[in-house]
Amino acid sequence: GRLPDGRCDLSDQPDNCMAGLHEYMTEYADPFIEVLSHYAPAVPVVIVLEPDSLPNLITNAEDSHCRGATFEAYTRGLEYAARRLAEVVPSASVYLDAGHGGWIGWDEHAQAYMQLVCSLGIMPHLRGFSTNVANYDPTGSSSGCPAAALAPGETVGHWCNWVQPDHPCCKDDRCNLVAEYNSGPCEVVFAQTLRKHASEQCGGASPHMLIDTARNGNDGARVTDCKAWCNLRGAALGNPPTAHTALPGVVDAYFWIKTPGESDGCTAQLPDGSACARFDPDCAKDSSLGAREGEPRAPEAGVFYDYQALQLARRVGPAWDAALFSPNAMRGVLPPHVSASPSAVVVADLPPAAASPPPRPANHAPWFMMLLSPLPPPPPLAAAAFASLEWGRRKGATARRRAVWRGAGRATARRASGVAAGLAGNCSGGMAG
Repeated sequence: GRLPDGRCDLSDQPDNCMAGLHEYMTEYADPFIEVLSHYAPAVPVVIVLEPDSLPNLITNAEDSHCRGATFEAYTRGLEYAARRLAEVVPSASVYLDAGHGGWIGWDEHAQAYMQLVCSLGIMPHLRGFSTNVANYDPTGSSSGCPAAALAPGETVGHWCNWVQPDHPCCKDDRCNLVAEYNSGPCEVVFAQTLRKHASEQCGGASPHMLIDTARNGNDGARVTDCKAWCNLRGAALGNPPTAHTALPGVVDAYFWIKTPGESDGCTAQLPDGSACARFDPDCAKDSSLGAREGEPRAPEAGVFYDYQALQLARRVGPAWDAALFSPNAMRGVLPPHVSASPSAVVVADLPPAAASPPPRPANHAPWFMMLLSPLPPPPPLAAAAFASLEWGRRKGATARRRAVWRGAGRATARRASGVAAGLAGNCSGGMAG
């Protein structure tokens, strides 16, 4: 039913979300976009639009919580945000979130997702799609599947099972998804599948992809539980941010969209000993950090979890260190189509590249803590503004919205994230991770 303030309460009644939708538009999206308009003339702006929102509508279409008013609110909110970004910040590169391969990688899901995007009329406003945001799916070690696997009438899932099962792109599959006819066994191949369905559903569209590699550096972390998503035990830092990807022309960049060390969800008991009101049983599984006796307990989703940060850092290897501290380590962090002198673009939370890799300590935590240490925002002309516009979160977060910034507008982002929740986006569940 209706909440006292008229916000959406996961009901299928037609009017329940209108107050929340209006709040989202006027108190969150509009102020957020207004901030971007002040920086866009000076710095490149990249937006990840609404992580988890649209994919939930696809895989939970039969859930009454995801129909009616909730469906209308999500789609109208997305349409509004995409259109206003195009109008007010036309130079921004906007990537709409598309989940990840273990979730939307089945072709019926990917096709339905693209059909919905096209029906909203927002494809012309998008640079492309973001994948693996806040997740752990592997990027992939191959350069993707050949054109034959993506031809009209063919799918990667079928091609890998019946045509070329030994092709490297079919073997890039630590969770055995190909056997289930999934066409996104790793994120690079998932990017190809998304583009195939975008082209087929949206009149030949050729979107580009942005992959979150913040925590997917250990391909084997989820072998025993491929649906694990909460503060994953064994996870490692993934590819450092770069525009040099395995699939140039399709994947624009790898980027740390989810801050490494930011909690996915809380343990039943919070670090201060109090009970977590938003505890999800998935966070009590052995696959989740904090679940074992003697481990530091996990804080609420979105709060920095230093124990997780150290675990991520200790699993990176020499090749990763060398890549980060090479002379060109942070060159091309922005997608290649964004016109900016690489020497004028920095990411505020990363140290400057050294001429050669410095001596590596016994463990990797010191380097990682350099990455995570708070630095004052650089001058606007020396910064790349990177923002995430989000409402609704995974697994039991009924109204959490977040603005994540790199280098510009942080105070306003904090104010925007503090706006009272307008949409209860909890139509989640049933996803692989």
